[in-house]
Amino acid sequence: MAKTKPNKKRTGYNTWIAFCFYDLPYDTPAACKAAARFHRRMKKIGWDKNFMPHTKVYLRWFGGFGKLEKLHTEVMSIVPPDAEIRIVPVTDKQFGKILTGWGKMRKPTL
Repeated sequence: MAKTKPNKKRTGYNTWIAFCFYDLPYDTPAACKAAARFHRRMKKIGWDKNFMPHTKVYLRWFGGFGKLEKLHTEVMSIVPPDAEIRIVPVTDKQFGKILTGWGKMRKPTL
Protein backbone atom coordinates (compact mmCIF):
# COMPACT_ATOMS: atom_id res chain seq x y z
CA MET A 1 0.00 0.00 0.00
CA ALA A 2 1.37 3.43 -0.96
CA LYS A 3 2.10 6.00 1.69
CA THR A 4 -0.24 8.93 1.70
CA LYS A 5 0.71 12.48 2.55
CA PRO A 6 -0.81 14.01 5.65
CA ASN A 7 -4.10 15.74 4.97
CA LYS A 8 -3.35 19.46 5.02
CA LYS A 9 -6.24 21.83 5.29
CA ARG A 10 -6.26 23.92 2.14
CA THR A 11 -8.13 27.17 1.90
CA GLY A 12 -7.64 27.85 -1.79
CA TYR A 13 -5.95 31.14 -1.01
CA ASN A 14 -2.32 31.26 -2.04
CA THR A 15 -1.45 34.90 -1.54
CA TRP A 16 -2.95 37.92 0.09
CA ILE A 17 -3.09 41.52 -1.03
CA ALA A 18 -3.18 44.40 1.43
CA PHE A 19 -4.68 47.73 0.49
CA CYS A 20 -3.48 50.66 2.57
CA PHE A 21 -5.87 53.62 2.41
CA TYR A 22 -4.37 56.78 3.82
CA ASP A 23 -5.20 60.40 4.50
CA LEU A 24 -2.29 62.75 5.15
CA PRO A 25 -2.42 66.42 6.12
CA TYR A 26 -0.79 68.90 3.74
CA ASP A 27 -1.72 72.13 5.55
CA THR A 28 1.77 73.20 6.68
CA PRO A 29 5.26 72.92 5.20
CA ALA A 30 6.19 70.46 7.97
CA ALA A 31 3.14 68.30 7.14
CA CYS A 32 4.09 68.31 3.45
CA LYS A 33 7.61 67.22 4.33
CA ALA A 34 6.28 64.44 6.60
CA ALA A 35 3.93 63.27 3.84
CA ALA A 36 6.77 63.12 1.32
CA ARG A 37 8.86 61.14 3.80
CA PHE A 38 5.91 58.74 4.33
CA HIS A 39 5.63 58.13 0.56
CA ARG A 40 9.37 57.47 0.22
CA ARG A 41 9.34 55.03 3.14
CA MET A 42 6.23 53.19 1.89
CA LYS A 43 7.98 52.61 -1.42
CA LYS A 44 11.16 51.49 0.36
CA ILE A 45 9.33 48.84 2.44
CA GLY A 46 7.60 47.39 -0.62
CA TRP A 47 4.24 49.13 -1.02
CA ASP A 48 3.13 50.01 -4.56
CA LYS A 49 1.02 52.95 -5.66
CA ASN A 50 0.89 52.10 -9.38
CA PHE A 51 -2.27 50.02 -9.02
CA MET A 52 -4.37 53.17 -8.61
CA PRO A 53 -1.95 56.09 -9.06
CA HIS A 54 -4.38 58.99 -8.63
CA THR A 55 -5.87 57.76 -5.38
CA LYS A 56 -4.81 57.56 -1.76
CA VAL A 57 -4.21 53.83 -1.91
CA TYR A 58 -1.11 51.67 -1.67
CA LEU A 59 -1.04 47.96 -2.52
CA ARG A 60 1.22 45.15 -1.34
CA TRP A 61 1.22 41.41 -1.98
CA PHE A 62 2.17 39.19 0.94
CA GLY A 63 2.43 35.49 1.64
CA GLY A 64 -0.08 34.74 4.35
CA PHE A 65 -2.58 36.19 6.79
CA GLY A 66 -0.10 35.70 9.64
CA LYS A 67 2.13 38.40 8.14
CA LEU A 68 -0.58 41.05 8.27
CA GLU A 69 0.33 42.19 11.79
CA LYS A 70 3.94 42.75 10.68
CA LEU A 71 2.76 44.87 7.74
CA HIS A 72 0.59 46.93 10.05
CA THR A 73 3.45 47.47 12.50
CA GLU A 74 5.78 48.52 9.66
CA VAL A 75 3.32 51.08 8.34
CA MET A 76 2.39 52.43 11.77
CA SER A 77 6.07 53.07 12.49
CA ILE A 78 6.24 55.57 9.61
CA VAL A 79 2.80 57.22 9.75
CA PRO A 80 3.11 60.99 10.27
CA PRO A 81 1.24 62.80 13.04
CA ASP A 82 -2.40 63.63 12.23
CA ALA A 83 -2.46 61.01 9.45
CA GLU A 84 -4.95 58.18 9.20
CA ILE A 85 -4.49 54.77 7.60
CA ARG A 86 -6.62 51.68 7.05
CA ILE A 87 -5.16 48.37 5.93
CA VAL A 88 -7.61 46.02 4.25
CA PRO A 89 -6.45 42.46 3.46
CA VAL A 90 -8.04 40.49 0.62
CA THR A 91 -7.19 37.10 -0.83
CA ASP A 92 -5.99 36.59 -4.37
CA LYS A 93 -9.38 35.07 -5.13
CA GLN A 94 -11.22 38.13 -3.81
CA PHE A 95 -8.79 40.44 -5.64
CA GLY A 96 -9.63 38.68 -8.90
CA LYS A 97 -13.31 39.54 -8.39
CA ILE A 98 -12.75 43.30 -8.19
CA LEU A 99 -15.05 45.08 -10.61
CA THR A 100 -13.61 48.01 -12.51
CA GLY A 101 -15.31 50.61 -14.64
CA TRP A 102 -14.52 53.85 -16.39
CA GLY A 103 -16.73 56.75 -17.35
CA LYS A 104 -17.21 57.93 -20.92
CA MET A 105 -14.09 59.60 -22.31
CA ARG A 106 -14.57 63.32 -22.84
CA LYS A 107 -13.48 65.15 -25.96
CA PRO A 108 -10.05 66.74 -25.77
CA THR A 109 -10.06 70.49 -25.17
CA LEU A 110 -7.98 72.89 -27.23
